[in-house]
Amino acid sequence: MKTPASASALLYAHLLSHGRGVQSVMIGDEICITGYVMDRFSINSGYLLDNSEVVTLEHPEKHSYHTLLYVDLCYESGYVVLTERNLETGLHGLGYRLEETVTVLQVGRVTGRYGQCESCTGDDSKPEYGYRATIAGTVSDVGDGSDGVPGTPTLERITVQDKSIKCPAPALILDQETPLPSNNLPSQSEATIQVGDEVCITNFVMDQFCINLGNLLDNDSVVTLEGPEEHSFHCLLDPHVCRDSGYVVLTDKDSETGMHCLGYRLEDTDAVVAADSAAGQHGYCDICTGDESKPEYGFRATFKGTTVKELGDGSDGITGTPILDNITVIDESVEKSATTVANPVFIASAPQDASDTDDDDDDDDDDTPGVSPANDLGLPIKNCFEEYCDYALEAENYKLRYMINVPADTTESVCDGCTISMEVTYDGEAWVGIGFSRDGKMVGSEAVLGLPSESSVLKYNLAAKSPDGVQPMPQGQQTLSETSVVVENGKTVMRFTKIMKEEGEIEITTKDNTFLWAYGSGNALGYHAQRKSFELNLSSGASEAIAFPNKATWLAHGIMAFLAWGVFVSFAVQSSLLSDLLPSGPLLFQLHRGFNSLSVALFFAVFAVAVSFTGKEGGTHFINSHQKMGLAMFIMASAQVAGGIFRPHLPAPDSGEEKTSVRKGWEVGHRVLGVTLLACGFWQMSAGVNLYSIKYSVDGDKLMIAYWVRISVMTAVIVIVIVIGGGYFKLKNASSNSLKGGVYSGGDVP
Repeated sequence: MKTPASASALLYAHLLSHGRGVQSVMIGDEICITGYVMDRFSINSGYLLDNSEVVTLEHPEKHSYHTLLYVDLCYESGYVVLTERNLETGLHGLGYRLEETVTVLQVGRVTGRYGQCESCTGDDSKPEYGYRATIAGTVSDVGDGSDGVPGTPTLERITVQDKSIKCPAPALILDQETPLPSNNLPSQSEATIQVGDEVCITNFVMDQFCINLGNLLDNDSVVTLEGPEEHSFHCLLDPHVCRDSGYVVLTDKDSETGMHCLGYRLEDTDAVVAADSAAGQHGYCDICTGDESKPEYGFRATFKGTTVKELGDGSDGITGTPILDNITVIDESVEKSATTVANPVFIASAPQDASDTDDDDDDDDDDTPGVSPANDLGLPIKNCFEEYCDYALEAENYKLRYMINVPADTTESVCDGCTISMEVTYDGEAWVGIGFSRDGKMVGSEAVLGLPSESSVLKYNLAAKSPDGVQPMPQGQQTLSETSVVVENGKTVMRFTKIMKEEGEIEITTKDNTFLWAYGSGNALGYHAQRKSFELNLSSGASEAIAFPNKATWLAHGIMAFLAWGVFVSFAVQSSLLSDLLPSGPLLFQLHRGFNSLSVALFFAVFAVAVSFTGKEGGTHFINSHQKMGLAMFIMASAQVAGGIFRPHLPAPDSGEEKTSVRKGWEVGHRVLGVTLLACGFWQMSAGVNLYSIKYSVDGDKLMIAYWVRISVMTAVIVIVIVIGGGYFKLKNASSNSLKGGVYSGGDVP
């Protein structure tokens, strides 16, 4: 197995040489290809994010579904389907960029085994590594001609099927006909060296970590061997991960590839660090000692009077370079003798490793010629522009069919004036609906609802979760055609045709869309019996319910929030407001402080969980009203705690002094802020229940009712006791107060 030394350089050579295609492709060509799917981040990095020992294009079969489909850094970069392994380089080629990321995600998550891949849904028979699929689509872009991902053609309207589905013909790969880079370095003399030889060489010094990484640690847009002059002294010397990896002196840049080669490994790291720190400008580089005349980037030096200790293992990587010991590091301006480099290692040129040529092709051994295996993903092998595509949604009793109608004066890709014909079948008698959404939430979305009780199929605005908030659009927007809703043999069937792009309405595209479905418990419009949001690519037909992870975590988040704000804070406030019902003494303060301490501890845990898991799920912090309120409450709660700790105290019980104005002001502020936090907590919990019910498609109505009953009872108790009994107890306690004139009593926080 080859080392991942400068995986980006290895990738670069492959990108130069991958043009082994047999034909050129054109925009509009229909393509079918079977190969591994790889995210662009891992391709550009040169190695697998979850296994840095594996070069990306050498072993895509070792790339985990978890990293490919769950890590946002990978799936947000987009995907490429690879070609088969090149026998000369031992690397897979870049086939096509895939336009519809959501389609790849959805099918991949069905294909992968649930477990390590948290977003996958497959059973134990499904793989955990090596996402291989058969992909058909239309060429929308032939690439920019460059040697890399942007130079590959793009496929749109893709259909992703099981790898066992055979393509009708070999895939077309864009022919680039670019020659392999040469290993001959015109600026260096090539010779055979032996252990003990004296060598002198002047060039850039690079740490082995950044060479293996493929790009500069402090500037990931720079390929390590392309731009060593942009490598900062700080990155070369300060981080332990760079300094401890050891150093290599490079050779001059190859004119054909534009990349430096590896010259020699340097045995004496301390000598390199000492020379480097003296040569670099102090400031950005912490351990550098040079003045402002010294550089901050690109450490070049002359290594003279050095001895070859070891020739290297002959591999294409750092371990294949000779080792120099007894090195003397001097300024690069010092005149040097001829540089001697024995067979310079240009690690961008990876030789074939015969042992690796066949290990990932076993997936196709079970293909039987002439047999068309069933598609176990349930995905269509249909053209949804020419015939109805059939899909069973997550509910077994609810099915969707649709077809996109393209006018004669437009194309499938442009689709001006396109309409979509939909048919919804529910195995029962009830109102049915299909919604169109921007975010998967009901409120703010639009829907087509069929009401058997009125024999009507109309477009609706979904302004609220209650039936009163679901209202038909104005008559001028009722543009549906071919509408019907009937009950046939115990099944409710709704049919309609809708214009896909209408002014002022949510657009339906031929690519990825977010839809809602729902049905009721009766023929007349009312609360839905079941609902769900899902994503659907109308061109490929890839469909999956929108699944959100960490359900138990967010449930725990809600329970802790309820205990904090619905129980302990309310008790703390009640113990303060109802102080006249309690006997004089420290009991009030102890209760107040105890309840508040519990609530604050829980709330800080609630806040930490929210911040942590929002980030883990790739969400944006403090973007919606619930998140913003949580942040505001965190700040107010912190201020309330600080105010309680550093409060101005009451006068001594026997001093006869009155409260100071500062103390009186603090009491007012403390109580106002406490009541404000309690009110915000009431609203925050209500909003949280609503978000949870939407996110996980659970019925939050009963929970919401129970919550508001609890809040109402608590509020009523406070109001009744204060209004009816407050006057009596205030009068009674006033006559028995041990301290007069506003000093400490049982109702005051000391």
